[in-house]
Amino acid sequence: MMRSIFGKEEFLRPIFEASVDVVNPDISIKRKGSAYIQLRNKSDVPFELEMENEIDEVSAPKSVKLYPNRTVLLPISDKSKEISGKKNVNIPYRVKNVLIDPEFGLPVEIKLSLEFIPSGN
Repeated sequence: MMRSIFGKEEFLRPIFEASVDVVNPDISIKRKGSAYIQLRNKSDVPFELEMENEIDEVSAPKSVKLYPNRTVLLPISDKSKEISGKKNVNIPYRVKNVLIDPEFGLPVEIKLSLEFIPSGN
């Protein structure tokens, strides 16, 4: 278990947003295919993410550990049957060790611009 940070969301959100970024937010993914997102933690603070709820477009890991000054690969896979073309997708997570309430982690979103390519292309 990682150590926790406690505080108001208005103070903790800017810290998280300045610390973590998506290296490759623009991704192409084939129907029923998969791709990797690179999440970079530029801080000395580890973050532990837990998926808030699943989304319709892609599947992603239910939990992710972002170690200090490291980049992790986050696998995603297409689970939609009808989407094609470009779409902005936000994957909702909570930061389990950044608490805005004794039992409530900071809500964050991994924001992506996905291009869904039909199979056969």
